[in-house]
Amino acid sequence: LGPEFEVDRPASRGSLVTDSLASYQQGLNFFSVVSLFVGSFLIYNAFAMTVVERTREIGMLRAVGTTQRQVIKMVLTEALLLGVAGSVLGVGFGLLLARGLVVTMGKFAGQTVSEVTATPQSLLTSVLVGVVVTLAAATIPALQAARISPLQALRVQGSVDERRWLTMGLKFGPLTVVAAILVLYYVPFRQSVAFYIGSSMIFVLLLGATLCIPVLANGLEWVIRPFTIFLFGNEGRLGSSNINRARGRTALTVAALMVGISMVVGINGLTNSFEQDIEQWLDSALGGDLFVRSPLPMQPDLQTRLLALPEITAVTASRIVSSRLITEAGDDEFSLFVGIDPETYETVRDLRIQEGPALPGLMARLRQGDAVYIGADVANKFELAVGDSITLETRRGRQQFEIVAVVMDFGAGETPSVTGSLGDMRRYFGVNDVSSFAVRLADGAELDAVTDVIENQIGRGQNLAVEGKASFEEKIRAISAEAFSLFDVLGVIGLVVAALGVINTMLMNVLERTRELGGLRSLGMSRRQVRRMILAEATTMGFIGAVFGVGFGAVLSDVFIIGLRSIGGFVIESVVPWVPMIYSFFLAYLVALLAAWYPAVRASQVNIISAIKNE
Repeated sequence: LGPEFEVDRPASRGSLVTDSLASYQQGLNFFSVVSLFVGSFLIYNAFAMTVVERTREIGMLRAVGTTQRQVIKMVLTEALLLGVAGSVLGVGFGLLLARGLVVTMGKFAGQTVSEVTATPQSLLTSVLVGVVVTLAAATIPALQAARISPLQALRVQGSVDERRWLTMGLKFGPLTVVAAILVLYYVPFRQSVAFYIGSSMIFVLLLGATLCIPVLANGLEWVIRPFTIFLFGNEGRLGSSNINRARGRTALTVAALMVGISMVVGINGLTNSFEQDIEQWLDSALGGDLFVRSPLPMQPDLQTRLLALPEITAVTASRIVSSRLITEAGDDEFSLFVGIDPETYETVRDLRIQEGPALPGLMARLRQGDAVYIGADVANKFELAVGDSITLETRRGRQQFEIVAVVMDFGAGETPSVTGSLGDMRRYFGVNDVSSFAVRLADGAELDAVTDVIENQIGRGQNLAVEGKASFEEKIRAISAEAFSLFDVLGVIGLVVAALGVINTMLMNVLERTRELGGLRSLGMSRRQVRRMILAEATTMGFIGAVFGVGFGAVLSDVFIIGLRSIGGFVIESVVPWVPMIYSFFLAYLVALLAAWYPAVRASQVNIISAIKNE
């Protein structure tokens, strides 16, 4: 065909979709690891309480000759069996969740996916990860069980040393939080590793916040107490003060709530930031009132025919061709060259210029030729700035262009694009036709009537497709909503995990305080008052979790945005999710209240005589 044609293998185009999906998967993997991390808290909590409740039993086993090693094996064997069962169930639930995921990712990639496939290796890996996390979380309770002295265990009821949590919190909590925040916000990293460093620091921050909870719980409970008294009366006073009786258990439960709430806040923060960026792009760079396209190349003289209509005040043309981008640093990547008409661009569209001259000056420089502007995503990805040069593969060989501006753009994600003039496109790429026209209508013009004239009169025989700006904007918003819909599901899963943590903790508290509950009932406390006391305790945990979760979620939102920059190539402005931060307190209250209902009912139904005899 000649040297003026360029051949691309299908794999090179397919790799762009693969890279985009890989960016999407990075976010899903992050949430998966967070869920496992929180799940390990619940596992530790459950096994720690199991060891406490079975202290006398373990003491008897030690007294008849069971070694410390055998006690460890006993606890870890139980953890192994539970880990296998939970992991198998988790894989089954994951496959169901994957059905929704493939539909969402298919829409995101513009492909139709009809079935879910999972290799035996991936299923086995998932089960192994679940088992390893369970065993790791149960290791500390197993070691604590092995250290139980036979005589000590047979003499007294098992208890947990709460001073250890206060000591650890005072020593390591604030230091860990400050270190993580300093690394996240003030230590510069290359974009290629920023997301991974940020993800690691999120877990460090989560650990530090968990250690701070026992230290701050008493003060926060004092602040929240008037509200619980308002909701539950004197029972609220009793329930609220109970959270300080098992600081370690409370810390882990609040941490689970914190992560659940932070996922909601973080996801909403990312979504709001992304949507705001899209809206600004739609209002500025998109421009126009309708767009004229065709599957066949359109001739430039169509612009004159469009302008002849009295309902149309301005028209600007554009064309996109494929190329390869070569930077001074040696990067060589498939890219797009977007040609625009500098003479008419301002009459229809606008730009959000981050660096470089104002729009009139920018268009004047493009008219001179051998100049381009790039999006902030491309500048960020290849570390380019105004004044730098890039090289593009053209039909006339490699041609160097000067970067004259960096603009805020919605971007092409993994596919870098540069924008120059239609004159440069004709000169270097040999392309004279047009791929689309953006049209601005006169005030009072009927969109449907103009569309009909363009399609059936001006475009007769040319297969012109006319789309209004509102319709195009709706499609973009729908794609954005689809892309983030699964993250909302993961946020709900995080809240479910947090609710399980509340149920677990409150059931443990009820079991541990059976004798105390019997005493309160014998002194005249009604079943309703017992329920209100337990619900007040859970509500206090919920609000403390919301306090930590809102702050943690704001940081999480920033890390997500860093991730979009380093992995997806998107540069968006962070938006503080004020509305989600406010309703998160009500969400935490609702989750804690619903999760604690069953433990509260169970506590109210204890038999007074049996409870008083309980040890």
